[in-house]
Amino acid sequence: LEEEAASRLALFRVIAAWILTLPLMAPMIPGLHFHLPWVVQALLSGMVVFATGRRFFENALKQLLLLETTMDTLVALGAGIAWSFALLEGIREAPHPPFETAAALVAFLLVGKYLEAKAKHRATNALEALLALAPPVALRVGKQGEEIVLTQLLRAGDRIRVKPGGAIPVDGTVLEGRADVAEALLTGEPMPQPKQPGDRVIAGATVHGGSLDIRMEGAGRDTWLARLAKHSEASSQAALAGATARSRGALQVGLAIVLVLVLLAVVAVVLVDAAIRHPPSATRDDIGET
Repeated sequence: LEEEAASRLALFRVIAAWILTLPLMAPMIPGLHFHLPWVVQALLSGMVVFATGRRFFENALKQLLLLETTMDTLVALGAGIAWSFALLEGIREAPHPPFETAAALVAFLLVGKYLEAKAKHRATNALEALLALAPPVALRVGKQGEEIVLTQLLRAGDRIRVKPGGAIPVDGTVLEGRADVAEALLTGEPMPQPKQPGDRVIAGATVHGGSLDIRMEGAGRDTWLARLAKHSEASSQAALAGATARSRGALQVGLAIVLVLVLLAVVAVVLVDAAIRHPPSATRDDIGET
């Protein structure tokens, strides 16, 4: 549910960001004479950058307090500087302040965040579907006959009976019976495998062609199926941690380059503005020559 809510929230942010960004990008369409006042552009772009893209700045601030950098740091820095520069251009009454740059940057990155959230939701669903292969109850055979019990209440050595068409609820060893067991969804084996007394079976597999009595050796979190799901989740987290560690150095270099470029851009803007506002005056020698 948490991943599903995150995916829906990410989709809402994408839609809101693009609804606000498209009017800013309209003047780029050839033949379309549509230009909003710069104050309206600043408001629209500001809502995209600081409202729909609020998480970028929140995460960047948290990492800054820890003296660390992430991709959110680079995004917040780039979008914030782009919007601030456009605001200064609007105040200076420039003909086309580039508010669409900051808005489009955040809007495109929010699309990536949505795809990431959707992929996490899909992966979580896949793990849940994998765990759902093992039924939560089992048919235990005791001195008083058959009884249905929760797998959480089973003990090692309990005798479990699985009838034709049923899913095996526990890991164990076949005590009695012969049947074909389909394990394609678990092991990838395309054909059902014949099982007889002494063979091992795993939770989640389906029994065909007969009944099996199984000695319970693992249930719930102790099954091969649960360990597989846990291993898959741990592998995904380890891969993400490795990618984060590898990209940290690149991010630091990228931040340094961005800061240098921003500083150079600010110096260039100040020098050009000073040259335009205060052109050099003609000297007496120049007047005499004329």
